[in-house]
Amino acid sequence: DPDPSYVLTIDNLIKMLAIQMRFRCGIPVVIMGETGCGKTRLIRYMCDLASQGSGLKNMFILKVHGGTTDKDIKKVVCKASKQAIDNSAHHLDTVVFFDEANTTDAIGLIKEIMCDQRIDGTPISADIKFIAACNPYRKHSVMMIKKLESAGLGFYVKSTETEDKLGKIPLRQLVYRVLDLPVSMRPLVYDFGQLNMGNEKDYVSQIVTNHFKAMNLSQHISAVVNVLAQSQAYMRKREDECSFVSLRDVERCMCVFEYFLRRKDLFRDHMNDKAKEEK
Repeated sequence: DPDPSYVLTIDNLIKMLAIQMRFRCGIPVVIMGETGCGKTRLIRYMCDLASQGSGLKNMFILKVHGGTTDKDIKKVVCKASKQAIDNSAHHLDTVVFFDEANTTDAIGLIKEIMCDQRIDGTPISADIKFIAACNPYRKHSVMMIKKLESAGLGFYVKSTETEDKLGKIPLRQLVYRVLDLPVSMRPLVYDFGQLNMGNEKDYVSQIVTNHFKAMNLSQHISAVVNVLAQSQAYMRKREDECSFVSLRDVERCMCVFEYFLRRKDLFRDHMNDKAKEEK
């Protein structure tokens, strides 16, 4: 296992197999899903699993954002092309991962690389596999839009007057600030969507188990898993910005839990002192 801390579930395995099938068929991979649903880590685990024991680098990640330029994209593809020469000798695919690909104006170049297997008209080695992760096109609720507009936050131009739009929707009304995917990339989208409660509980259970076994608290795993799963479900039903939950929240919760556990004696002394003062 290249990463014992990784939460490996049936859901993950199906996604990895689907990606590998597309690789074998020469189909570009475009995955779309909510932030924190495990897209990046799944790709990293899949690549680590493939390269285990070889000592070769087989994954290049470009964290795309609004300031990413054509030059940045060409640079990472060039590095991957050089590494692919060594990897192909060991029958190992080289993966280039464009994370949050639909946040940059250079999306046209990403489309050329993935769909046409070319960069500025020059063919790219077939030994390089490309994956793009995209944030979904989700609009804020009417209540949330009103809150943002009433708070100021740069909303001095009315939404009906702004030219910064995705179709007819102002970009500032979207949960994620994203650009339109090129037409030729749309049929390639593999929608990861949101985790259903069953799969999410499996992930939460594995995360809690990994942390609690290290702390010798195995007897409390079931109770904490149920509390966290219900907490995630409750927050997702909220109608404001708090509804955007992810598995990162569970990891953060475990970090906070460990922090207080390691300092329980210190906090207990403070609580006892406080109780004495109040008496």
